Amino acid sequence: MSFFGGGRSQAPATPSSQTQFVREAPGIEERKIELMDIARQVAQDPINLPDYQVAGLGALEQQGITAMQEQQVLVLQLFNKVLIK
Repeated sequence: MSFFGGGRSQAPATPSSQTQFVREAPGIEERKIELMDIARQVAQDPINLPDYQVAGLGALEQQGITAMQEQQVLVLQLFNKVLIK
């Protein structure tokens, strides 16, 4: 390696990787496994949701839907005219 230009430098070393296994206290690991087992049981059992009601659409919302549908019809008619030509 040269500090003043020129010369050759060595190829960079390839990084090495390490794997570590970190363990927790046996009691904590045991409790986590218990919680995972409970979660699995709860996830397998279907739940019954209560019926619910939804408020109807207001007048302004109905007008918006009608306007959108009319606009959609106009766009489809225009599209058909372009295809027919």
